[in-house]
Amino acid sequence: MIVDDVGIVVDSMRNLSVMDSVKYGIPQGLDSPFYFYGDPIDINKQLIQLDKAAKSDKKYPAIALRLPTSEVINNGMVHYDLNIGIFEISQLDWTSDQRFDEVIKPILKPLYELFIDRLLYHGFIYTGKVPDHTKVIKPYYGVEGTQGNKAYVFENKLDAIEIINLKVKSIFKKC
Repeated sequence: MIVDDVGIVVDSMRNLSVMDSVKYGIPQGLDSPFYFYGDPIDINKQLIQLDKAAKSDKKYPAIALRLPTSEVINNGMVHYDLNIGIFEISQLDWTSDQRFDEVIKPILKPLYELFIDRLLYHGFIYTGKVPDHTKVIKPYYGVEGTQGNKAYVFENKLDAIEIINLKVKSIFKKC
């Protein structure tokens, strides 16, 4: 299932080798990013449950697969159109400069690059190149209004990179 395949990709992003740690600028030995999947309300519930379990330090940075996903089966291949979010905790009073300097450039951008790299490495994409997608950098991650965000999606204040309409495919397997 695609939720498991994306989980394998995220698992491979943890505890990097020295070479990958240097290449992506991500410290070695991290047991993150953490992985969640579901619709945004369900993902928020999962994050709130972690807070209640006194594990709030064990949820960011996070990668989330937004459900539902569509699966188009054609000529023995399953074509997916995925929406992925990469999130990091931020501060409500930070400026855009601070968000880029403290979160987006040093944390989210390297995680985005590593995610795409690992997606190709795990081979459920058969194009041999970076799959088509739209990358959206979202400081102050929330529900957009005409004058900025009108609401936050999650309880915590986050910055994010969204990967929208990520086109991947795999060989069809019977369940």
